[in-house]
Amino acid sequence: MHFRVITARLADWILVCETCWPNFREQAGYRYGGTRKANRRKRKRR
Repeated sequence: MHFRVITARLADWILVCETCWPNFREQAGYRYGGTRKANRRKRKRR
């Protein structure tokens, strides 16, 4: 699972793993942009 985040230090959104996410969450300007799950390709489209 990956988390889409942006901080004041970053120019663009990035995906971070569960291990790295707490470090980004504590940075100034942190914004959460959603979750990406590994099994996304296996889901059926509507």
